[in-house]
Amino acid sequence: GQIDEAAQALERLPLDLPSREFVSLVLSGEIAFRRHQDDEAARQFDEALTLRPGAPEAHYGLSTVRLARGEAETALRHAQFAARGSNAARMHAQVGLCTLELGNVEAAGKSLKLAVKLDPHDASSWCNLGICYYGSGRPRRARECFVRALEIRPDFSKARDNLDALTAHLAASGGVGDVDDGDQRSVEGVANDIAAWEKKCLEFPDDPHVAIQLAKLYEESGELEAGFDVLRAHLARRPDEPLVCAELGKMYVDAIEFRKAEPLVLRALQALPDDPELLRAKAEILIDQRQMLAATDLFQRSCALRPDVNAKGRLATCLTSVCRYEEALALVEDLRTNHRAWSSTLVTVEVDSLTGLGRHQDALATLDRALAGRPFMPGYRLLRGLIHLSLENFGAGWDDYTYRNLAITDHLRVLPFAPWSGQSLEGKSIVIAAEQGLGDQVMFASCLPDILAQRPARVV
Repeated sequence: GQIDEAAQALERLPLDLPSREFVSLVLSGEIAFRRHQDDEAARQFDEALTLRPGAPEAHYGLSTVRLARGEAETALRHAQFAARGSNAARMHAQVGLCTLELGNVEAAGKSLKLAVKLDPHDASSWCNLGICYYGSGRPRRARECFVRALEIRPDFSKARDNLDALTAHLAASGGVGDVDDGDQRSVEGVANDIAAWEKKCLEFPDDPHVAIQLAKLYEESGELEAGFDVLRAHLARRPDEPLVCAELGKMYVDAIEFRKAEPLVLRALQALPDDPELLRAKAEILIDQRQMLAATDLFQRSCALRPDVNAKGRLATCLTSVCRYEEALALVEDLRTNHRAWSSTLVTVEVDSLTGLGRHQDALATLDRALAGRPFMPGYRLLRGLIHLSLENFGAGWDDYTYRNLAITDHLRVLPFAPWSGQSLEGKSIVIAAEQGLGDQVMFASCLPDILAQRPARVV
């Protein structure tokens, strides 16, 4: 928050600093934004992108400016582009903040959970995550997040106001809490536990249980690499220890590093063939390899051994992917009835299954219910758009289809031009960018003659 000092430091950047001009522009933009000079900040970030197109730091900066201007959807596009493939906590925190601003608490919660995992000392992300929990009907978890934010920053007025409002609401409603998956501990409590288990690790260096507990504590504190290091060091001394192989393999799966995970998970399964968590880890690896039938079989085995909600949800997704739609629908109904689970995953599974069975109107009704009062749910909007397009309801279909790059960011590009909204192109210039798979590109290329017929001055 020492903006004047930051500006002075910026003037002293070494002349031989790599990418000095780019770094200077990004930092200048950040300083201008903190001084509420939004136009100047946007100019600096845009200029940075001319030097390094697609730079996450510049797109992040533009996202902050756009959100401050009230342009939440444009801000989200920049934030998603910046966060793609990034392990920077603030990138995911900005995605969560933009999504929360648009009223999609479920999607915002996913990004903010990742943000606090990457940086457990970010008070703002804890506070925003608390708002997500409260908005999704989980007041106890919301309270834990507000308390965590205040532990990190005791003078954080927004977190204090949210906590006071939540406390008053719970008192007025009889203090009804939510069913949850365990308490969050304080930052200080986790740090003390880490110190104690580090001593145990030195005292008992070959005890796998000690190494695993210490790695889990590091993971809880956000120090993922430290957790990996503890387990890798243990395996360097005892390479065939199945419990440590299992834990490190599962951690790699959680980190979406499937190639590193696979040999560890396979080695652990030789000793622990009926461990449900290992079976799920192997199933996730198989999904990454597009071996959906084998993954489905493993999830079924895992559910038979330990039928928890998450395993059933993943099984339902797999059943849909291998066209076993009736079974997937039965599992969705079981989850909804017996576990009170109703997540975006289940909506998608139900819609995909109903569509696969040709029950398009039922699928549309499911999506309409899910979107009622919450129109900004890009994944649902895209699904609904695709169904409408397949039924030749083109007006409704194209309206929802515009959300495709907010629902699936693999092909997302953010260009420094306003999107075309159908006005005359005569005498103007237009950029046409490929996206999605080759089949979609060929199909939409058939529209190029319609563009050229409008006599634009230039087509890129």
